[in-house]
Amino acid sequence: MTFLETLALPSGSTLSGSGTITGNIEVRGNLAPGNSVGSITIEGDLTLTASTLSFFEVDMTAEPITADFVQVDGTLNLDGMFSWELLESIDPISTDMFTLYTANNLTGSFLNAASGTRLYNSDLQRSFVINYGSASMFDPNSVILSNFEFVPVPEPSTWVLMITGLFVVVVFQLRRRRTS
Repeated sequence: MTFLETLALPSGSTLSGSGTITGNIEVRGNLAPGNSVGSITIEGDLTLTASTLSFFEVDMTAEPITADFVQVDGTLNLDGMFSWELLESIDPISTDMFTLYTANNLTGSFLNAASGTRLYNSDLQRSFVINYGSASMFDPNSVILSNFEFVPVPEPSTWVLMITGLFVVVVFQLRRRRTS
């Protein structure tokens, strides 16, 4: 697709799929490359606004392992929110890295994810460090997920056992002090 003027996608819309777009794009809605995992090339500038949600998927079952990707041949202006999900319940390893955006020039930042911070997915157990811009330890003109971490949240029954165990220890210590 080719656009001679900036294409402004309104709130509530989604830019998805794979392919090449020639022209400048402003996204006020959602950006979700692929129809699962895919890539979009923008031959021009890409502007994400405060209302934009960038949503990326990582597929650990593919050979090779892949993630959604957006290449911007011009300037990428970051804003809005960023989120990610795994397509399957197979976790990456801590050294896996995924380049999600790359551009000739990158400006701005995500509202919910400053460069160098840990960004959790929806289950709040899996996270990556997000890297971009001048604070990035990688290419400052790319958005890269690195340092995967999985921290399981205990089941409610586990919490009950832990609290019961703590209660038993406290009661034991109190009785021990009384008999001394």
